[in-house]
Amino acid sequence: MLCTVGVRKYGTDFAAIAEVIGNKTASHVRNFFITYRQQFHLDDVLRDMQQNQSSVRNTKIVKDSSAEPPEVSRLFCGCSSNVSSHSLTPVTSVT
Repeated sequence: MLCTVGVRKYGTDFAAIAEVIGNKTASHVRNFFITYRQQFHLDDVLRDMQQNQSSVRNTKIVKDSSAEPPEVSRLFCGCSSNVSSHSLTPVTSVT
């Protein structure tokens, strides 16, 4: 079943699917795809994946400027102007 999930996510990129599965090669995955194409409706799965990819590409991404205040992004990048270097206390390891 991992292979069908892989087809849903990666399409016919058999090398990527094999890498995710871990113990199969791209040839194994390709052979599975060919052998079980009808039984697991892999053509439908592949078509759904391709339609989802094309709809994602056609979706315009609009950044919401109110989503994250600038202070938060400065804190996460380590360049916050709200914290002075003098107020930081060094951390010592406890043994």
